[in-house]
Amino acid sequence: CNDHASGLRDCDVVIVLRLPDERTHGPLLPSAHEYHACYGLTPKRLALARPDAIVMHAEPLRHGVEIDRAVANGPQTVPQPGFGSAVCMAVLSLPSAASGSTGHTA
Repeated sequence: CNDHASGLRDCDVVIVLRLPDERTHGPLLPSAHEYHACYGLTPKRLALARPDAIVMHAEPLRHGVEIDRAVANGPQTVPQPGFGSAVCMAVLSLPSAASGSTGHTA
């Protein structure tokens, strides 16, 4: 498994992406359970982020795969029914807009 601490430490926003069901079986990822054990957002992993961090996830989500039920139903989680990608992009553009950056490199 990867080092979650370096990726989650002091984050303001944690975005959970949905893993397509057909990708949870195969030689690199034998099961949804193994995916959750290695990569799923659990309360312990979320505790690495800022205490006021929000969790964003596109629906439908699968409890126990991408995200733990306690996190998905917790106060920090903001579900994005229908317009998940658009909401993520809008939120991610805010820091760039505030700094005057367009997000593009020359």
